[in-house]
Amino acid sequence: MSKLGLADNLRSLRNTYGYTQEDVSIQLNIERQTYNHYENNRRTPSLEIIIALADFYQVTIDELVRSNSADIATEITTHKNIHIHREIQNHTMSLTKVEAAHIQTIRNIPLTKREEIYNFTLFKKLLLDKTSDKNNEK
Repeated sequence: MSKLGLADNLRSLRNTYGYTQEDVSIQLNIERQTYNHYENNRRTPSLEIIIALADFYQVTIDELVRSNSADIATEITTHKNIHIHREIQNHTMSLTKVEAAHIQTIRNIPLTKREEIYNFTLFKKLLLDKTSDKNNEK
């Protein structure tokens, strides 16, 4: 893996999406300076962080570590809706730490089980709403 290619791609992706290093570091739950080291080729991210970065930028790991930054920026601009991506990420950034932790926990659950958890959550919300309605009637 070319560390320089990765560093250039990280910077290019971040700039293409209009994020600050702080924005990305918050999403990854790392220090801004650590992310800065990744972009400036002073530190190599762990595989876990590389996977998180690929997920965050909606690219493959291969694209993240091998493509040159011009190609990857063109691909994003041409084939992905940046506005929707930023909207999703900005919404995520407004979560409390507890909410973000819940989401991270759900992301660690296999996709096949997530729907089951989502349905359970909807069921619990329905019960809470009914309880709240009964309390308001009193």
